[in-house]
Amino acid sequence: MLCGAEAATRRDYAGTANFAFARADAGLVQESAKCLAAAPTMNPNATTGEKEFRYRVDIYWRALALYLLVFVGYGVVRSGVANGYVTVALTDPVSLLLLVFVLWTAAVLLWVWYRRPSIVVGKDYVRLRTRLRERWIRLQEMERLVLPRRQRGFGRIRIRLKGRRRIIVVRPFAYERPQELMHEFLRLSRLLRAG
Repeated sequence: MLCGAEAATRRDYAGTANFAFARADAGLVQESAKCLAAAPTMNPNATTGEKEFRYRVDIYWRALALYLLVFVGYGVVRSGVANGYVTVALTDPVSLLLLVFVLWTAAVLLWVWYRRPSIVVGKDYVRLRTRLRERWIRLQEMERLVLPRRQRGFGRIRIRLKGRRRIIVVRPFAYERPQELMHEFLRLSRLLRAG
């Protein structure tokens, strides 16, 4: 894999007579790449040990595409194509139901995209974050952390807080990298039991 500067140098000089000149500069580029690799990254999560898991939106995209495809397909079958246009009879109850599905899925997709929910797991805390608010849950505030029996990412994680009746439920499969999220919650569960 080429570093950014080396890739740019090869791209600029490729196919020209100056490619040999670029190869001579490659030593300097490699040294600077080593220096950059040795330098600490500017990612704040790398220094604090946090791992961020964003909510998956692809489920909603797929559902919207499927509902829209079924809606248009039903319109073609039911009404047909006239003068190169697909006409959909909106007085038909099935087409109205499909239209409601399409509009509802589009609204949910826009809402989730606007909120941008994510979970940040740190050394001894969990941070539930959206665009609108952020909630920190420290290990000392947790009474119980219940993991699913099968840790494949399909179960639900239940967090019971001290002094609260309501349980916080996290579905790992709804987030990016569900297996890694399950491992992080397993680590937090072990810390909670140990201490």
